[in-house]
Amino acid sequence: MLNLIASHRKGYYTYKFSFHTYKKWSVLLTALLVSGCGSSPTSANTPEEMFAAVLQKPIPASITQLQGVGDTWQGYQLFLRFQAAEANIQSLLQSGYKSVDCDAIASNFRLPDPSYDRFDPPWQPQVSSKNECWTANPVSNSWTGFGTHYLLIDRQNNQIYFTGTGA
Repeated sequence: MLNLIASHRKGYYTYKFSFHTYKKWSVLLTALLVSGCGSSPTSANTPEEMFAAVLQKPIPASITQLQGVGDTWQGYQLFLRFQAAEANIQSLLQSGYKSVDCDAIASNFRLPDPSYDRFDPPWQPQVSSKNECWTANPVSNSWTGFGTHYLLIDRQNNQIYFTGTGA
C-alpha cells in the first residue's frame, strides 16, 4: 500500500509518497493525465438529457425504452436507443435527415469500447436490408454548432438507434 503524507506551510503543499516527493501541481497534472487515459464513457448526463439536448426538447411522450451512453466534454459522442410512435419518427426525419445506405454508415454504430455497452438488452444494431438508415449533417443544437447524426430504424424489432458527434 502507498502512504501519502501532505504538509502545508504558507499556502505551499508538498505530497510525499514512499518512493518520491512531488509538488502540488505535478500531482494534479498526473491525476488529470491518468483520469483522461481511460476509454470508458465520460458523460454524467442521463439519456433523457442527451436526447433533449441533441434530438428533441421536450421529449415526446411516445419515446419509450430510452437508453444511452456517451462522452460530453468539449463536444459529444452519443449512443442512444429508444422506441417511438410513427409520428415522432417522421418528425425526427423531417428535421434534416436524408436516407443513406446502411452499409455506408454501419461503422458509426460500433461502440468505441465494451465499457460503453450499458444497454439492456445489449447494443446490437443489425445492419440489414430491412432497416432504414438516415444521416443529418451538419446539425446544430444546444451542445454544438456543428455535428453529424445517424439514425438506424429497425422496424422489425421496434428499435431506433441513434449515434451522433458534435464539436
